[in-house]
Amino acid sequence: MKLKVLIIDDEKRAREGLFSQLESKSDQIELVGEASSVQEGLQRIRQLEPDLVFLDVEMGDGTGFDLLKEIGSPDFQLVFVTAFDQYAIQAIKFSALDYLLKPIDPDELSAVVDKAFERALSGGAGGNVNDIKNFIRNEGINNPNDRKIGIKCLDSIKYLPISELSHFSADGSYTKIFMKDGKAILASKMLKHFVEMLEGYTQFVRIHRSTLINIKFVEEFQYSEGGSVLMTNGLKVYPSEDRKKELLHELEKLS
Repeated sequence: MKLKVLIIDDEKRAREGLFSQLESKSDQIELVGEASSVQEGLQRIRQLEPDLVFLDVEMGDGTGFDLLKEIGSPDFQLVFVTAFDQYAIQAIKFSALDYLLKPIDPDELSAVVDKAFERALSGGAGGNVNDIKNFIRNEGINNPNDRKIGIKCLDSIKYLPISELSHFSADGSYTKIFMKDGKAILASKMLKHFVEMLEGYTQFVRIHRSTLINIKFVEEFQYSEGGSVLMTNGLKVYPSEDRKKELLHELEKLS
């Protein structure tokens, strides 16, 4: 079995470079075509029915995001390719989608192809299609807090509303995510991943190197025990001494 690969990028040199790098994965993939715009990309997808699409974010006649909205119901796996764009990367991370930064690192490219191939062997695009659908859904929502983030767990990907996330607690190479009802989910990503993902969402405050909280779910700050925070779900978390002042400042804004 080989995955049919389509590259969509408005820069000819970028397409040629990616084609060249992908030649080393010829045992897993077949390069079936390329496109240089959103509209041409839509035509190629419908014509070639690729298994895996490498999609540039910024193109002359629109964005890769526009293309996905036009597709509606994707039946292929997807890897975004982009120059550094904080907004784009945050949006991509929200839906647990894969992406590569330009210039493309060969090892990172090899890893995403291996992942796509393994996913196909296990039964098709699967979760990647759900990731794309979540991405499209999020892009159609005006209120950022109504969006959902894709959480990679050990055996699944869960899509959780930002508005229901209470706090995050580091657990080695994993992160425990607590919901407003107290339910906990173990994510297979380090806390740093979620700190970066939620940058710009001012309700999330890091109160300790191992703890990120949603201050909208703070029930009370308790001065006993050197300072602790009682969340509305009944759980208690503890700020570090050097972050306590910042936390109290943020809580004062709510009063």
